[in-house]
Amino acid sequence: MADQVRFIGAWARGGASRQTVVVPAHAVTAPRTSWRIMRAPATETQAPVPVRDPDWAANRTRGEHE
Repeated sequence: MADQVRFIGAWARGGASRQTVVVPAHAVTAPRTSWRIMRAPATETQAPVPVRDPDWAANRTRGEHE
């Protein structure tokens, strides 16, 4: 845990030089992902149609149970 805190602290203390790398990289890469998702055609999702199984007890009438 201490190593992680030290690493994060060093990154945060990097100052303007690190920000000049991080901010443009995020600005260039982040919108492309969402734009790709927005451009994708919508697909229809359909729930599978349940099949009635006549051999299943719940689907049989009272006379068929006996």
